[in-house]
Amino acid sequence: PANFAANGNIDATPNDSIEYPVTLTWSHRNRLQETGGIPLRWIDPSVAPEDGTTYRVTLLGETIEGAQTQFFQQNVGLVTDYVIDLQAHTIPEGSAILVARVHTMRDGLASWRPAELKLPLIKPPTNITGTAGHMFEPRSLETYSVGGGV
Repeated sequence: PANFAANGNIDATPNDSIEYPVTLTWSHRNRLQETGGIPLRWIDPSVAPEDGTTYRVTLLGETIEGAQTQFFQQNVGLVTDYVIDLQAHTIPEGSAILVARVHTMRDGLASWRPAELKLPLIKPPTNITGTAGHMFEPRSLETYSVGGGV
């Protein structure tokens, strides 16, 4: 698939603020059309898929250390969207990032490279106030705000 997006954002990252449930969307591609015709850009709309094409959605939890644990996989047919409702899944303990993958399936085989997005599972803190000062001047403390983000 191409044009893979989370809530319409094709550039979603773990540092973004994402509202759940998340709607994943993608566009059909046709390897035969592209090898015998005009190559398509990633963001181009869908074309007629090859006969026998289906899609498989896989969800993984990823720790901040990078360890991944799969917790969901389903063949969703020929649709071009899937809604991730976190309340419908048991997220692996310690997961900070949701890895969403979509493979094109044909004749029982998965595409070599899936479309993939990494989304935040935990929201970064916002409106934090801290105090700082110079270690050699104990009375030099100042209060400042820290923006929301990682």
